[in-house]
Amino acid sequence: MEKGEAIEYCKSLAKRLQYFSKPEDLPNMLRQAYVADEFDRKRSDEMASAIADPANSVVYLLSKTFTGEMLPLKEKWYKIDYSSESYPEDLYRTLRHPTVADNGKKLDLPPVNTLLPSKFD
Repeated sequence: MEKGEAIEYCKSLAKRLQYFSKPEDLPNMLRQAYVADEFDRKRSDEMASAIADPANSVVYLLSKTFTGEMLPLKEKWYKIDYSSESYPEDLYRTLRHPTVADNGKKLDLPPVNTLLPSKFD
């Protein structure tokens, strides 16, 4: 560790000292930034729901075949043409409530991913 790195590390630890009011908590100061000791089921469920909700997703499609009329918007700083659209209702419904055929097996390979590209021309 270089001298500059050591002093920065000490300064970052000094800033954390204010959060440890009891002396018995000081040994946990180094691990505090990396470990969550308490499990919050409600918060975990909220985060999982937010991540899994297709309404919180953004899909980027890039192609040389997109024409000017397909891209009506222009990015402010880089002047790049783009388009922004919502999911069609049927696709949104499918994403919200996917169905997977039950083949009776307890453990199996996942279904084929139809979203992977197959033509790279």
